[in-house]
Parts: sequence; C-alpha cells; structure tokens
Amino acid sequence: MKLKKGERVELDDFNWFFSRYTTEGGHIMPSRKRKLESRIIVGLMSLLGVVIFIPIAQAQQIYDICECYSFTLKPLFESEGMTALGYEATGIARSYHENKVFDNFTLHNVGNRQITDGKGKAHGYFKYLDPDGDLFVMEGIAEGADVTMTFIHGTGKWKGIKGEGKIRLITGGKPILPGTAQRCYRHAGSFELLKK
Repeated sequence: MKLKKGERVELDDFNWFFSRYTTEGGHIMPSRKRKLESRIIVGLMSLLGVVIFIPIAQAQQIYDICECYSFTLKPLFESEGMTALGYEATGIARSYHENKVFDNFTLHNVGNRQITDGKGKAHGYFKYLDPDGDLFVMEGIAEGADVTMTFIHGTGKWKGIKGEGKIRLITGGKPILPGTAQRCYRHAGSFELLKK
C-alpha cells in the first residue's frame, strides 16, 4: 500500500514507543507528537541515570590524616628473641586533605604487639570520636611496617561506614615517662557511608 504525504499509520501496539508514524516525502517518519514523547522519555531516563549515579559517585571519600598518640605499654613477656606486650593509647587527629574529614577527632587505641627476632606484628582496635560525639571503630593489623586499617563500626553520622586505609610511622620521640611511647602516624585511605 502506497502512503500519501502526511498520512498517519498505526503499527503494532506491542511497541507503543514506536507505534505512530507519518509519511514525509514517501518515507515513514515518527509523528511530531511521537518525537516529543520520545525526547521526553529519553530526557527522563537521562535524568534518572544522573540521579542514581551522583550519589554513588559521591559516596566514596578520601581521607588523609596525621594521628599522634601517647602509648602506655603493658609488658606481658620478654626474653631473648621475643617480646609480647599490650598497649593503650590516646591521641588526636589532624587532616592533611582539603576536605578536612576526620579533623580534630580524638582517638583511643588498645591492642597487642609481638616482636620475634626483630620482626613485629600487632593487632588493635581504634576508636575515633568526632567533635559532635559520633564515632567509628577501626581494626588495625600490622605485619612489619605495613599496617592495614579497616572500618568495622560507626554511630550517628558514621553509621554503616565501610572502607580501608594504611598507616605509616612519621616520627617518635624519647619517652616522656617510663613505660610510655609517643608516636605520630600518617593514615590515608577511603571510605563510604551507608545511604539513608
């Protein structure tokens, strides 16, 4: 059947998106209404994609902080070639990053350390308290100089926090009192928060 210019034709209803066409110059073309509907749908789909993508893209944040502690050391066992001890420390964090995340957090850390033939390993838990009273907890596992920190719990604005970081020693001074140690560390990584 030959179509005349401007004539409307209905195609199969199963695909409503492309069902209405008109002819222009002998070619089957979408009607103006269908073109407008198509543009609206494509626009809405694009907007939906942006709305979904932006929170995901912004969910991961970088942190880069300096943590300074004063440790109280609790020796458990010491002999030639092996030392085991517990420790507890308190301190404060300052942010190096422009986002200032975790800046001015106060810190509490408890854990244990073992040194065998000059090689150390340690395991500890770290509590980070923000100025508003919300907090998160990290687990630290050290093999030699490599320390991996993992977020394991959070309260308030930090509820559902997930992520990981690395710590390295910056400096340590002469102990101010017997049985203590004073150290500063660089701690950097990334985290994501539970979407509300």
